[in-house]
Amino acid sequence: MNSQMTTRAFVGSVVLSLATATAVLAQGTDTTATMPKMPAWDVAFTLGLLETNGGAYASDKLETRVDLGRYWTNHLKTEVGVSLPTHSENYYDYYSFPVPGLTRGGFAANHVSERLTIVAPTLTYQFFENAFVHPYVSTGFRLMLWQSRLVREAQTHTESGISYAVPPLDRTTSTVKAYPHLAGGFKTYFNEKTFIRTEALIAIGSNGATHTALRMGVGFDF
Repeated sequence: MNSQMTTRAFVGSVVLSLATATAVLAQGTDTTATMPKMPAWDVAFTLGLLETNGGAYASDKLETRVDLGRYWTNHLKTEVGVSLPTHSENYYDYYSFPVPGLTRGGFAANHVSERLTIVAPTLTYQFFENAFVHPYVSTGFRLMLWQSRLVREAQTHTESGISYAVPPLDRTTSTVKAYPHLAGGFKTYFNEKTFIRTEALIAIGSNGATHTALRMGVGFDF
């Protein structure tokens, strides 16, 4: 299944969930009913599509994420989300360097493998107080932790009758970038403690959107 088909299927699932949440909300917002006690904590496990620009991540990736939230009021909570590392290894970096006797110099090719981990501290405002569905909005920062490994075997190249050696390389570099994000979604309850969580997110950098995400999963209040 290609990424376009996967994206369409996931978006369809999100739309269906939001439509279900809206229908349930219409039935469940009677403020005269007995309101359940709000939990102190919640945890959610979600799977989604992450589209990131730049490097080996300029395509759709599956994102597996865990969010732990702490309620401070019936509507306000803080959260920390951690996305499990995603990997990409289909990327080559070519560069040139001076070689005596060669006008254009020599060249070398490094195989690049990248790993991305995301940590997201978030402030969330949750609307309504009922037993069925809670729309919410969130803002915070997405801390993008990139690890890039460059690997190259020792090589000898010959060009225009001139031979030169390319030394081996195995180097790992790490980069951390922080991007503010906005998100919105729904918590739709099966019962008093168990819910479906759906969310759409966009993160912003100096040149506009750096990445977007759509995700869906299950969670528990405790």
